[in-house]
Amino acid sequence: MKDRCKHVVSFGEVLWDIYPEDKKLGGAPFNVAAHLTKLGTQGYIITKVGSDALGKEILKAIEEQNIQTNFSQIDYTFNTGEVLVSLDHQGNPTYDIKRPVAWDYIHTNLENLSLVERCDALIFGSLACRSERNLKTLKDLTEISQLNICDLNIRQDYYSKELIERLLAYSDILKVNEQEAQLLMTLFNINTEDFYLRLTTDFDIKLIIKTLGARGSEAFHQDQFYKTDGIGVEVIDTVGSGDAFLAAFVHHYLQENNINNCLAEGSRLGAFVATRPGAIPTHSFENITI
Repeated sequence: MKDRCKHVVSFGEVLWDIYPEDKKLGGAPFNVAAHLTKLGTQGYIITKVGSDALGKEILKAIEEQNIQTNFSQIDYTFNTGEVLVSLDHQGNPTYDIKRPVAWDYIHTNLENLSLVERCDALIFGSLACRSERNLKTLKDLTEISQLNICDLNIRQDYYSKELIERLLAYSDILKVNEQEAQLLMTLFNINTEDFYLRLTTDFDIKLIIKTLGARGSEAFHQDQFYKTDGIGVEVIDTVGSGDAFLAAFVHHYLQENNINNCLAEGSRLGAFVATRPGAIPTHSFENITI
């Protein structure tokens, strides 16, 4: 029997992905929150936008995803975040992430502390922690969160070994892709065979998830290894497919804690999103067929 509706808060960037032909709402934390809400887990976002027209558009778009804007702070100094996105012939993105922008300056306040305290999990990544202000705010939030989930989400050169060490130390659950796993092995001098055991031991991480693109995904939990095969699709745009994977995984993990099913459902939603333009395509999850 499934439990009550779960509540999960994402911390970090909400921004505009600027494509050659148009713009789409993006930012990994927001993408995850939006997909969680579509799945039936109420998502929230703690973020900051500028007082400009793009910020007002973001607040409206957040509400259109059935997510409250109460925890979206307004910055009167810095502009709303933008990312210039270009896609190669296989639909793989490259990003030009502007800085400094409003979401670099998210402050701790009573509202976001209260939200995190009553939610079932907190999701965060490395990009939002490129500023010391956000890193301090995140530390405050992780200290009262029931479950800390790190989607490493490495972008450009906005990381360091010291930053990653801090984020891993905060984490109960870690999600990485293959490139991020390789980076961790290089930074911490870990070989492939010891990857999961070293990270879970050194940083006291309970669960590690690794996405493998078209080859599926795998996880390591309580000294047990899990793996699911990929789903073959015609890729249009991979932007947001990893975020969709994480949302589906977390939704099912909080409800039933069945790792194999969590991986399978994550792969299903991630594959679907890769067949559509944009990070948050309209869908009814129960009716998705791949």
